[in-house]
Amino acid sequence: IAPDLNGDGLDDVVAGGRGTSTDSIIAAGEVQILFGREDGWDDPALSADVTWFGEQEMARAGSTVHGVGDTNGDGMGELAVATNLRQTSASGYEQPGQGMVALFYGQEDFSEMANLSDSTAQIAGVGASDGAGMAIASGDLDGDGHQDLIIGAPYGAANTGRVVVFPGSATSTTGELTLDDAPIQFTGENYSDTFGYTLAAGDLNADGTAELVIGSPTADDATPESGTVRVYAGAADFFEAATEPIYVVTGEWDDHQLGTGLSAGADVNGDGVGDLIMGAIGAWQGLVTKGGRVYVQHGPHTDWTMNASASEAPVQFYGGATKDYIGKTF
Repeated sequence: IAPDLNGDGLDDVVAGGRGTSTDSIIAAGEVQILFGREDGWDDPALSADVTWFGEQEMARAGSTVHGVGDTNGDGMGELAVATNLRQTSASGYEQPGQGMVALFYGQEDFSEMANLSDSTAQIAGVGASDGAGMAIASGDLDGDGHQDLIIGAPYGAANTGRVVVFPGSATSTTGELTLDDAPIQFTGENYSDTFGYTLAAGDLNADGTAELVIGSPTADDATPESGTVRVYAGAADFFEAATEPIYVVTGEWDDHQLGTGLSAGADVNGDGVGDLIMGAIGAWQGLVTKGGRVYVQHGPHTDWTMNASASEAPVQFYGGATKDYIGKTF
């Protein structure tokens, strides 16, 4: 669901089809937009209002789609679409590609935007295998009323992983950019951390600014590929300098992969403060291997221990069967 993209007061539905091929392009990928309607949709054969295709072979456009919200204060939401996330190696295997995020600003009429290249801004990875856009999130990290765009490149920064943030403002982000153009950047600590594989943003202490949450599901901070989740505090001066995390939580055992799923800001216990939800698809319980596990850490984050194990989360859910992999998405 994307916040109102065309200014009609209704939210819209966006779907990505990463494997779609056209008559001439294999795995070009596809993005479809269905604008909200006051009377709903009752036709099962309803066609999309807007359709875009990738423009290169193996572009896999729509691998990630994210309704950013209003970044420039015009009352309409923006849409971010990832493409070029995969490439074929010389030996014929698929591997991470450079990645690119196409940013479309909300407008009343999308008819003149026929392709992803018609987007207002294109933000590309820097390295050939960065995977820029594999994760995309948004939130008001500095409390200025504008949504900020967060992009994960889990294979960037010499394969440690990289996350960048472009601030929302009344002046739109436009043109051909790279991750290097972002004013705030975070990187992983070790090779193959996949820092930025998952992202979330939400207010975890009810102060009006969102916190940034970054998942590194293959990080080895506790044990091999136990995974790590880091939380960075939102603040009015967020974009003046990169900050250290205020909360770091690690997986419990080898191949736990904490951080494969993330959600931040939803108030699941009704206390008026947003909560942090983390998934670990490699978790096991008893004889159930890789059933997955979901951890819920209730806000406010000021009550949390700085360096913690996921086992300390007060609420946990387990997968009931081998290879359920719960916690992959929320």
